[in-house]
Amino acid sequence: MLGLWPTERMEFEVGEVVLGRGDTLIIATDGVTDAEDANGEEFGVEGLARASLAACVSAVTAQDFITAVLGDVSEFSKGASEQGDDMTLACLRIL
Repeated sequence: MLGLWPTERMEFEVGEVVLGRGDTLIIATDGVTDAEDANGEEFGVEGLARASLAACVSAVTAQDFITAVLGDVSEFSKGASEQGDDMTLACLRIL
């Protein structure tokens, strides 16, 4: 977890994950999950998970993956007011 808030008051669980061939690591800022639709509903972690799983099936490259996920966020946010935060999405695929 990365952030710009005082971490001395927060507790984080430390863990380790080993990535192997065919795995995908996704890193997204809160601008992706906080994107809202016309009703003020957030895309959320669930929306990011759904979009990511769909993109993993269809995307050939990491860039294809990012394009697909950000396209889903854009479609979700159609008709909403202006985007309130920047969106950053990084994808690492283990070949």
